[in-house]
Amino acid sequence: MSATISPIPTLSITQLTQYVNLMGTKGMAKHNLLLLGAHGIGKSEIAKSIFANHPDFEGYEFHTLYLSQMADPGDLTGLPKINPKTGLMEFVPPYWWNSEKPIILLVDEILRARLELIQPFFSLALDKEIAGRKLHPDSVIISCANFGAQYQQTDADVAFGSRFAPFHFLPTVEEWIDHAVESKVDRRIVGFIRENKSMLDDIREDDNDMEFYERTPDRRAWFRVADILSRHGSGKIAPNSISQIAISGEIGVGATIDFMRYANSQSGLTPEMVLMADDFSECVNELEMLPLQDLIHLSARMVDHIKGDDNIQVKKHKPTMNLVSVNVINFIEWCESSKNEEVTGNFFTRCKKEKKTVGFLFRVKEFMELAERAIRSVLA
Repeated sequence: MSATISPIPTLSITQLTQYVNLMGTKGMAKHNLLLLGAHGIGKSEIAKSIFANHPDFEGYEFHTLYLSQMADPGDLTGLPKINPKTGLMEFVPPYWWNSEKPIILLVDEILRARLELIQPFFSLALDKEIAGRKLHPDSVIISCANFGAQYQQTDADVAFGSRFAPFHFLPTVEEWIDHAVESKVDRRIVGFIRENKSMLDDIREDDNDMEFYERTPDRRAWFRVADILSRHGSGKIAPNSISQIAISGEIGVGATIDFMRYANSQSGLTPEMVLMADDFSECVNELEMLPLQDLIHLSARMVDHIKGDDNIQVKKHKPTMNLVSVNVINFIEWCESSKNEEVTGNFFTRCKKEKKTVGFLFRVKEFMELAERAIRSVLA
């Protein structure tokens, strides 16, 4: 028996970027992109980021409309008024309308809109026209909708759906981690997701009376947890504390218990804190409190962290690679200034053994100069 094939193709973040590259400005203007996915997956946020940073769309104004929040067709078509010169009725265009320059219009929640709003949007998607006015022909329309039987949606006919190229938007876990690192999400969340990938999209479809109130972890929720942690600080999260309760309100009780167990085990200075520090000086106080053996152990774990397959693939991500290189150099220079030659000797020895997996460090001039200085110090 052949496997069931989904009628809707999937797109990761990388593939969505490639799709935009393939289409270019003219192609994106002809093909109305529809991104389908669970709530919190990042449909609108990531689409906006891709277009905002794409050189082909530089100068395009970006507007987001939430179709489900519009109460009247006039919110989409514009409002009627009498022209005092002609005495005729005409429509005042909405704030985002532009006939002179192309725009990017992201229309979110299109399948939760009222039917009387879907009709004028149908005309917009088909001809880029509403109430006799046309958008600039190079304007791009992107639509987003929740995908799944658990969502309440407005019935729309097949003709409406045929105006879009639908894709199931499904960023990979690794893409989310990269996005979280770039967004400076708390290291405890990033580390927890690396070790518990199923906790990124634990979205349930149970049909019960409490479904609306249940909280399970999704991609958007983890960013809200990061905000709570920024207010809580780096200390341990006490059981039944207000921080634990606040986190439970975002990702649910079960996921919070698992996350607390992990986060509290990460208290203290970790390899990732040193390697991914935006300001290395913030690590110095804790480094100064560590005894020699703990410093040697930390330096060994730093090498393991860089080469580990389950950690950030720094060799494939240049900004991360640069940050790690800078902090490795900062760490070695601090060890030198603190007369911890044994730590630097251990660090360079382990790096040499793992040269295949941490080789990018050996391409950094400052790193090689420090290594040669350390060797001369040992031989002296």
